[in-house]
Amino acid sequence: MSKIGEVIKERVNKVLPKVFDIAEKSLGHKLPKVKIQDIDTYSTGKLDSDGEYKLSISGVFVDAIISKKDGSFGKIKKLVLATIENVLVTSGYEYREIYVTYERGEPSEFINETTKDKITEKYLEIIKHKLDGDKEYKGKYLMPYTDEDDYVDFIINYHVTKVSLWKTNGKNCQYEGVAYVKIDNLMVGFEGTTDWEKARITDLPSWVEDDFKDSIQDELDRFDNICMGIDYN
Repeated sequence: MSKIGEVIKERVNKVLPKVFDIAEKSLGHKLPKVKIQDIDTYSTGKLDSDGEYKLSISGVFVDAIISKKDGSFGKIKKLVLATIENVLVTSGYEYREIYVTYERGEPSEFINETTKDKITEKYLEIIKHKLDGDKEYKGKYLMPYTDEDDYVDFIINYHVTKVSLWKTNGKNCQYEGVAYVKIDNLMVGFEGTTDWEKARITDLPSWVEDDFKDSIQDELDRFDNICMGIDYN
């Protein structure tokens, strides 16, 4: 990998999670994960009109891994290409063509991409420690389609699989990040009985999911300069 490729790869992998987050909110569904594995460039130089030597990139060759290829693959290719183009332009590089190849990859290959400053790494370490381990969230909700005030109990067993964090220096948030949650088991039933059955988070009222995510974010209230989102793995 060229030195230019290393710089572009780091910047693209830092921006991509934010680009995908915005796209997923707009589309209303999750997209397969993508990570740039390698970027190589073929560069040439020439003198501009002022007599200064200027670097020009003839070709940008990108190797990416994707968790799966489905109906959204066309959309993903456009998002990745636009991100690479934007990073190249904002980094001050001129280029002619970009070539991206995709290979299927395992989830374990999607590592955290964070800024390299020590403060960010320290915050990330504290957050991971705070959210580490198997956890439980429980409550109850009013059963729908009943004439009486019948409540059903629920128990959510979950753990946080990954935390990403990056520095933004925004007005309200100096850092932003995402904690990825895996729901290991979700049961609904009646406390004190054996009448329980498995369910999905989407089977419960939407406010339950909102409160569930809020409960995870509440564990990070001590960090008023960090804005964390919660997503599913």
